[in-house]
Amino acid sequence: MGAAAAIIDATAAATFAAMARTPDLILGPLDSGAGLDTISVDCISGIEDTTRAVLAAGCTRPFSLGLEYRPLSQLVNIVNSGWQRVLGFEQVLEEAGIAYGPENFLACHWERKPASDLLDEYLDSLPSLQHLPFDALVCVNDDSALGAYLSLKRHGISIPEQVCLTGFDGIPDDQLVDPQITTSALDFDYFADEAVRMISERINEKLTDAPHAPARHLSVHTHLLERGTTAR
Repeated sequence: MGAAAAIIDATAAATFAAMARTPDLILGPLDSGAGLDTISVDCISGIEDTTRAVLAAGCTRPFSLGLEYRPLSQLVNIVNSGWQRVLGFEQVLEEAGIAYGPENFLACHWERKPASDLLDEYLDSLPSLQHLPFDALVCVNDDSALGAYLSLKRHGISIPEQVCLTGFDGIPDDQLVDPQITTSALDFDYFADEAVRMISERINEKLTDAPHAPARHLSVHTHLLERGTTAR
């Protein structure tokens, strides 16, 4: 594994070095040491907002759906968007004095069917659905939240009375279910406009032989859309 990892690292370094000589923009977080422009979503504050929303609704036993557990002490200077969401979730629970651990995390692929299948399997394993170990599901994205919604409905679990539910992204499908899903929404038009602006500025540098400016990193904030799945 050590040799393989070294080859991968060397290949990535060579790729980044080549990209630094062309007008490139990375859509997503990246180590600033790569020297490339990036535009990404502020996943930490986005998940903090949805986690606070379920706590404000009176929930005291939130689970994270879609993510793996990692101790807070290991979530330092992270750039991976998944681990950033874990960090946001755990930080809010820490602030609220709510104990948590691996049992608060149900990990799956960030898609509707895997989330639905995983939650089906988990709920079927419980001795009773009257006293659930969780009263909220803070989902990694909207697609997994929609999968969770379907599973909860199949099992006769009321939303939000028994379980509050949140997503992340702000896709239109959130509004096709009843109750509609609370989410941290990205302004996709703004994100696209900023991405075009950043890459256009790099292209202009090349066309005018202007000095190459240092790498820029833009983090785009989300905004909380509170809907029926947290309206208690």
